[in-house]
Amino acid sequence: SVRGDLLQIDTTNSVIWSETGRMVAMIGLDNIIVVDTDDALLVIDRGKSQDVRKVVDQLKATMRGELS
Repeated sequence: SVRGDLLQIDTTNSVIWSETGRMVAMIGLDNIIVVDTDDALLVIDRGKSQDVRKVVDQLKATMRGELS
């Protein structure tokens, strides 16, 4: 699944979602999720996608609630 201005070379089984209009280039990656928004960039192994909640909790704990 892809959205945005992307360049992928030898990249498989990955999800790339970019809402910023900036180019996302990926080379030689497998099983990666990339979410690029105006206020944050998340790069995570697909096998760890259930751990996104940990990132949100950490952001809230450090007063970065605007990112959650």
